[in-house]
Amino acid sequence: MKKLAVSIMMVVLYAVSVAGGLITPEKLNKIKNKKDVVVLDYRWDKTPEKTIPGAMVVLNENFSREINGVKGMVLPKEEFEVVMSNLGIKNTDTVVIVDDQGMMNASRLWWILNLYGHKGDVFIVDGQIMAWEKAGLPMAAPSKPMKTAKYVAKDANPKLVATLKEVEESIDDSKMVVVDTRSKLERIKGHIPNSVFIEWKDNITQDGKYKSKAELRKLYSDAGITKDLKAIIPHCKSAVRATQTMFALVEILGYDNVKNYDGSWLEYEAAGTPVKYGM
Repeated sequence: MKKLAVSIMMVVLYAVSVAGGLITPEKLNKIKNKKDVVVLDYRWDKTPEKTIPGAMVVLNENFSREINGVKGMVLPKEEFEVVMSNLGIKNTDTVVIVDDQGMMNASRLWWILNLYGHKGDVFIVDGQIMAWEKAGLPMAAPSKPMKTAKYVAKDANPKLVATLKEVEESIDDSKMVVVDTRSKLERIKGHIPNSVFIEWKDNITQDGKYKSKAELRKLYSDAGITKDLKAIIPHCKSAVRATQTMFALVEILGYDNVKNYDGSWLEYEAAGTPVKYGM
């Protein structure tokens, strides 16, 4: 009976830990050694000396490409399959992602995995690698793939990515709204007409965790970003910070009408489309 009780407790811990797409360091520590759990530390351009024990480090260059002259676009499906296969990740694995950049890198990979139809669950460590360290949990050198796998992705889900055409349509369609997640300085220098400005940093607390559901609901509802809109389209410079906002809307607030604009400002500005200046 004691063994059964312990097993039930572990199931409960696992269920709680993955709720809402976020996981605490303490709860990740309990499940990270399960054979179907993969931990990825997503860094921009430099591999850290230490990370979560067992975690593999991936860099932004692994998942971004220049496409049609636009830098920072998501890599094609076939290349994504190769990257995942080389990491030894299966379609059904639970993937937990950590970063050190306000969860914008982690959310970018969360979006890519969902974009290409990953069957397993995908979660982000709330509070980044700093939360793991603050919890006093052990650190270790990054792990390397111990095996390869045969990862098969689905075609990109059009419900999760916005096109330039859709962004242009939003300018005159009150049921579509673009959310500008960049900094104030970037916005002043030029922004998409009728877009709503909510900087990505507004989604997190001073200690680097996502704000509460109630706080986020007020932040977005006060700005007119509501569930009844036909489309909500976050953007930034190259659709990285935008995914951090998308995660807040989708995983925490439960919105199902959010599309990341992968081309973002780099594509929009180069296309010669209408631009407004100031706030």
